[in-house]
Amino acid sequence: MYFQSRFSPFPSARPQQQAFNERQIDMIISNLSLASIVDDEAYVSMITAANPRLSVVPRTTLFRATKRRFRDHQVRVRAALTDEDVCHVNSDMWTSTANEDFGSFVA
Repeated sequence: MYFQSRFSPFPSARPQQQAFNERQIDMIISNLSLASIVDDEAYVSMITAANPRLSVVPRTTLFRATKRRFRDHQVRVRAALTDEDVCHVNSDMWTSTANEDFGSFVA
């Protein structure tokens, strides 16, 4: 560990920790990061350096939150499409010349 904390971490029910967990989940989902990032020593030490009382979201919480957000989004999309007679869907995935991965889904 690059940084050792002298402080006890916030309890998981503390509002600051819960808000931080939501932002971690937002970042991991929006960047299409692997769930293993929460076990990465550099990631954990970055969080600890920023605020020693914050902790990394547990992987089990990450999986549950990702599934919950997918289901919530799925419900909103289905509700938005209920009044549509026709829906065309297209998706694509590619890698740029800079070796960056991209994906699109269009309805």
